Amino acid sequence: MVKIQLNFMNPIKFVDTDKTIKVKFEYDKDLIEIIKGLEQSAYNPKDKTWEVSPKCYKELCDMLDDYDTEYVPSVDEFRKTAAELANNAKKPILKVIVAKATTYLNREYDYILKLEFKYDYTLIQFIKKCDGCYNYKDKFWEISALALTDITTKAEKLGFEVNIEPSVEALVKKTIELINKKDKNDEEYYSRDWEGILNNYKFKTTPFSYQRDGILAALKTRNLLLGDEQGLGKTLQAIYTADIKSSVEGYKYTLIVCGVNGLKYNWVAEIKEHLDADAYILGSRVNRKGVLVEGTLKDRLSALEDLKEHKIDSNFIITNIETLRNTDITRKIKELCDIGIIGHIIIDEAHRIINVSSQQGRALQYLTAKNKLALTGTPVINKPFDLYATLSWLGAEKRRLYDFQRAYGVYVSRRGQGRHYEELVGYRNLGDLSNRLQGVLLRREKKDVLDLPDVVFTQDFVEMSKEQAKLYADIKEELIAEIDNIVLSTNPLAKFTRLRQAATCPSILCEDINKNPKFTRALELIIDAIDNNKKVIVYSNFAVALERFKDVLNRENIKTYSVTGETQNKKAEIDKFKEDGNVLLGTIKALGTGFTITEADTVIFLDLPWTYADLQQAIDRCHRIGQKNTVTVTALSSLNTVDAKLFKIVKKKEDLFRDMMEGKDIKGVNRKKLTKSLLGLK
Repeated sequence: MVKIQLNFMNPIKFVDTDKTIKVKFEYDKDLIEIIKGLEQSAYNPKDKTWEVSPKCYKELCDMLDDYDTEYVPSVDEFRKTAAELANNAKKPILKVIVAKATTYLNREYDYILKLEFKYDYTLIQFIKKCDGCYNYKDKFWEISALALTDITTKAEKLGFEVNIEPSVEALVKKTIELINKKDKNDEEYYSRDWEGILNNYKFKTTPFSYQRDGILAALKTRNLLLGDEQGLGKTLQAIYTADIKSSVEGYKYTLIVCGVNGLKYNWVAEIKEHLDADAYILGSRVNRKGVLVEGTLKDRLSALEDLKEHKIDSNFIITNIETLRNTDITRKIKELCDIGIIGHIIIDEAHRIINVSSQQGRALQYLTAKNKLALTGTPVINKPFDLYATLSWLGAEKRRLYDFQRAYGVYVSRRGQGRHYEELVGYRNLGDLSNRLQGVLLRREKKDVLDLPDVVFTQDFVEMSKEQAKLYADIKEELIAEIDNIVLSTNPLAKFTRLRQAATCPSILCEDINKNPKFTRALELIIDAIDNNKKVIVYSNFAVALERFKDVLNRENIKTYSVTGETQNKKAEIDKFKEDGNVLLGTIKALGTGFTITEADTVIFLDLPWTYADLQQAIDRCHRIGQKNTVTVTALSSLNTVDAKLFKIVKKKEDLFRDMMEGKDIKGVNRKKLTKSLLGLK
């Protein structure tokens, strides 16, 4: 029989009485469930005791009749003292006030209900269950107007006197009206013949059949997580989905939020390619030199005002997730969503926005357009906690993060540094999570897609750091001054070596420049590939660049091998990569010919070769007989540099530079004009 001791203690959880009841006993599962069933009870892990409000003393004593219970000082004295404490308990007050929403959980409405009351453990736990959110700065709880009745009923049961501000009733009524209006709009939306609308749509670039299926799936729902494997063309699907939805629903703007900053420019290029339309990077402007530059915070806020008045012609507005750290910008975007000017939000690289407690994570939860589309290429089920932010934003997860973690995490209690804590040791119920995902997730892998081409070739833009951009500009000015001599030289392209090094690995030329945007983006792509159980080949023209990138990969504990002109036994390095490596680094000359490496199907170029033939040779190391998968090739291009010019030429399968490298004239091409084009001159 479990022995129980009942005594009185200074209150910790329940502060409306002078003393509370301390319940102490050895672990007993059934007894714990009994005590947890009381209206006001809480566990104190420090003393390994339970605290119970004196208001529950009668119920507690009745429950413990069948147990060996020691009352201190005696049962009669205990009951008498408990009754006095309960009778003398101060009647707590709960105030309900209309206030502006400040926390991300109440993102649906500008105004919510603010709760003011003295600390009460049981009421707080109930508010949490009703998706209440605590404002730590001003120390009050926020709740949705829809939770009012449940919370006030619970408070009255706990003995609270509830005072409700007169304006609360109007807010509750307005909230219900908004929900009914949304339900009516949704009913109209889901009744549309989206398949017929898609069949009548005129595509500029023809999507593959699986992409068409993806577009239709996105059209048939307000919110979707498009999780296609990298290289399946999620961007194309998103662009056409947004264009069709805006034409049908009549809203002006789609906002694209990039989880990776440099991807803004990829979206600009792809929108131009697929719609022949211009996209607008929020707050950007063209400087006197004709170069697109990032705007200031003031420029972005001004641009949002222009959106409100439809002064910006572009239908696609692009920004990066860091922009949302500014509260003024977030509120302005929400306002544009609320009044229907922004009707669609697309989040690219959604798996990079995983922290709902961060400033940008909270801001994202706050943005609620009619239509929401999240894009990710990672296998989301492998990292369930990282999935929470996206699911919450899409409205597919209503629980608090804490409850979500408890549902799918396995925790073990630990003690260390004088405190108790819980350590995550694994995951559980992933089958349940997978089932919950089905209503919002569409994911296809390359192996399952029948009409995918053998090679998917894409370009990823990165933005140079200020120091790198200055170095590039200085070298460019030197070349412009020498342009006539360059054109007449035996090998004009050799003169571009330093310029290309500045765009790829500036530390080769200036040790003080530590930031390398290409390395950062390549690392992101590699981690995504590894998460998808892929092996990766990374090419560059510069062995030094690969050496420095290898240091980056080693710091991340990514198993890396390399083949350059200095490698004595190239085959041995390649064999080790095939057996247990994640990444193989190689110069285009050393690794680009003569080897079969079909174990890899992901290729990244830090910089391209001058000729299409050399590019094709390098890709063919993994795109050859024995390759079972589509090969994904990504060329990294520093913005406003020779990289982008070269990509355009090489992608057209033009070998304009081969003769130039050999000092010959290029038939049908003006040599000086081509050189000026590489330097960004007209």
